[in-house]
Amino acid sequence: KLMSINGDLPTQEQDTKIHQGSITRLRFILRSYSPAPLEDLCTRLSNTAIETVGPSSVVGPIRLPTKIRKWCVLSSPHVNKTSRDQFEIRTHKRIIDIIHPTLHFYKAVVNVSTDPGIDIKVVRMS
Repeated sequence: KLMSINGDLPTQEQDTKIHQGSITRLRFILRSYSPAPLEDLCTRLSNTAIETVGPSSVVGPIRLPTKIRKWCVLSSPHVNKTSRDQFEIRTHKRIIDIIHPTLHFYKAVVNVSTDPGIDIKVVRMS
């Protein structure tokens, strides 16, 4: 376990495993309904990774296609089937890869503030 949601940091032994090559990539998958706070968080994560790990170890942010879910609802409960309301939700998704993360990077990422409404998933890749 490298880092949990409650902010547990890796130990020195786990940090040496990171440098020995057992963990070579850390992937951040970010999702949000509004793109502006998502882009802001991507910029902050990228800048933190560039400052702590180096510019050559940051891949992204990769912008994935926006998923659009649409609903059509009848306006009237009994008659007038032709009058309908349409609703949609747009889900924006970004991916940031960090190659060879360090202990200093983990400590810096814990201090990055996130906006409400952004879903963050961290995947360890070897």
